[in-house]
Amino acid sequence: MMDLVENCESPDWRERIKIQERLISLWDYRLLSSPNLNRIINELQTGSISLDDALEKIAR
Repeated sequence: MMDLVENCESPDWRERIKIQERLISLWDYRLLSSPNLNRIINELQTGSISLDDALEKIAR
């Protein structure tokens, strides 16, 4: 039974979902571990930067 499960091919859409989940997980990690997160949130709150600017700062 385990051989059947391990050797079963998953559809392409399932592989795409797995990749998307890994990307989201990595992004969450980068966002939450950013040493500048609080400063960026403050800048967003005051309107001194846009969401696009915030994403660029976090991605660095």
